[in-house]
Amino acid sequence: EGQVHWQAAPQVPESLRHWLGGFGSHSRRILSLLQSLTSPNREGSKESFCWIEGSTDGKLSVKSEGHGQKRQRQQNQHHKQQQQFAIACVTVDATLVKLHAFGDADGIALLCRSVVERFMPASIRIQALDMEHPELEAEVLTALSAMSFEHTSVIPCAHYEATSFGTCDEDSMPSIVVQPLQEENAAVVNEHWKFGSDSTQAMIVDLIRTQPSSGLWVSGQLVSWAVSYSYGAIGMLFTLPSHRGKRYARHVVQHLAGRVHAQGMTPFCYVERDNCAGTSLFSESLKWRKCFNADWVSFERREAIAPDIERHWERWYSETEAEGKLPPWDAGRPNRTLQQLLPDLSPTLPAGCKALELGCGTGASSVYLAEHGFLTTAVDINRRALQRSWQRAREMGVSVRWVQENVLDLPCTAVPEESFHFIFDLQCFHALPSAIRPGLPKVIQRLLAPGGYALIITGSDLELRNLGPARLSRQEIEDAFTGVLELVHVQSTQFDPTPTYGEDPPRAWQVLLRKLA
Repeated sequence: EGQVHWQAAPQVPESLRHWLGGFGSHSRRILSLLQSLTSPNREGSKESFCWIEGSTDGKLSVKSEGHGQKRQRQQNQHHKQQQQFAIACVTVDATLVKLHAFGDADGIALLCRSVVERFMPASIRIQALDMEHPELEAEVLTALSAMSFEHTSVIPCAHYEATSFGTCDEDSMPSIVVQPLQEENAAVVNEHWKFGSDSTQAMIVDLIRTQPSSGLWVSGQLVSWAVSYSYGAIGMLFTLPSHRGKRYARHVVQHLAGRVHAQGMTPFCYVERDNCAGTSLFSESLKWRKCFNADWVSFERREAIAPDIERHWERWYSETEAEGKLPPWDAGRPNRTLQQLLPDLSPTLPAGCKALELGCGTGASSVYLAEHGFLTTAVDINRRALQRSWQRAREMGVSVRWVQENVLDLPCTAVPEESFHFIFDLQCFHALPSAIRPGLPKVIQRLLAPGGYALIITGSDLELRNLGPARLSRQEIEDAFTGVLELVHVQSTQFDPTPTYGEDPPRAWQVLLRKLA
């Protein structure tokens, strides 16, 4: 009946062991997790686990391993009445609560509501084993929407588990030292962690102090590192860009996995499914076993949504700049959909009209518009991206007005209202967190002159591979712009090839909009 029972580690009730027995192969995985949670070294930990029981129609709905379909599994003899199920390890870090969950989407959603009521976090991040994120998003959002939570992001991940525990051969590399991190290293770990913020450094200090960690030093400089969590997960793995390609991350993981295993736990990690380097490291180099997919789904309180967008993009551009590369989504040339559409659209626009690109990145499409007679303004939040754009325009001998600004803060003095007859957005709309994404159609509507057009190229849910950016459905696009701008067409297309995307890039939507005169 939706009752939530909290049980603090380190006790696993015998009744729960019996209850889990009805889940076949899944029960071994869950019990293994619970046993690692209740190991002796967990004294004083903040984690706990809980579960929800509720009457159903006589069967238990469970995901079968390796498949995206539900199946019905009979419960064991210890329970005549069938129950709906959700169980999770709950970790509390500052204002963030994380759940590693297993069970039904509606059960996990009720569990999330209980977690929010208990801890009152600003953010909640959920990872559900063997469950695709759309089903989970819908159920959790329904449970949390009345509590002022918004869905903000999805990170598709795969779960890898260690199968062997080699050692780092430091003798073959006399200039390196591999050893545990010290508390004073927390600042650099926090600086390079994609989720790092002022509020997370204390948590990293605590992890370094209480859990196994590993760092690799070259000539006295820390260049690669990873930490572990109290349930055996390895995370925050990072190598400085100037030291990549030297197998340093492999040595760090080997050293750390051995230390985690020595404490009686099986090391595992979550790798983003579009992270080619990470996938290669764990599946090919280290030979870790891929167990299942598990997507991270994040929600935040509406009043707490102030994502550090500028810092996020600064990391992308600084790291790729250090490697001498373009970001994964950047083809380094004008967008081909723009090139194909512009000849048909130009006759409907006034001569010498003003154009605006939102989220211009390194500026290839903005420069192209300027070359074709548009008085072009380009906006991006990142200074490094605009510096590359300015250099590109200078080399091509064209003039573009570059503006560093958050697109959601437009219009502004440099980008006035109703000034532009054409607006172009390549991968900006879908890059915004979903909680603040609805603001962009209104921004475009305010910036367009009457009769003006906007062309948006955004991620598509027709892309079925683990490749490319966030994916939106046609219905989501129609819902976002209906009543704001006239929807001229929504057509399926592809992004341009890039070194990351390859020659068969992800599917995309081409969205053409018009502001009525």
